[in-house]
Amino acid sequence: MSTLSLSLAVYLFVTVVWNFGDSFFSFLTGVVVPQSTDQYRIVDLLFLLLLSLITGVLTDRFGAKRVSLPAGIFLTAWFGLSIFAGKFMKLDLLFVPVFFMVAFVIFAIHFKKLWAIDSELTERLVALTSSGHLLEGKSAELRIESGLK
Repeated sequence: MSTLSLSLAVYLFVTVVWNFGDSFFSFLTGVVVPQSTDQYRIVDLLFLLLLSLITGVLTDRFGAKRVSLPAGIFLTAWFGLSIFAGKFMKLDLLFVPVFFMVAFVIFAIHFKKLWAIDSELTERLVALTSSGHLLEGKSAELRIESGLK
């Protein structure tokens, strides 16, 4: 459940910044986004939401390392398609928000997993140090190694 809420939070952040942070993204829009588009349509918002949720679930299930290569290939292909569609068809394929959506979701889910691992290791070390009488006579290195197992 937290994966979906984290993906939703990234979706909302990128959407709000993209719609209301004109100066923040203005240097990126000249290449990919046609000049005639100003606001998202509802279909664009639904596409970005779906992309965010799918990226979050895949990253949570398979890990950031295994998802990074397919995500990079997808973003490279999307970039080429966005330039082609923007230049010749005057169609906005939302490359910049798609890029930030995918990158931020992968980062956020990976950070969440690292945080959970760190919390688990911290709990084990605290439990180990509080039950020192069970491991008396062993060196500190052996106590830490048994706590990390």
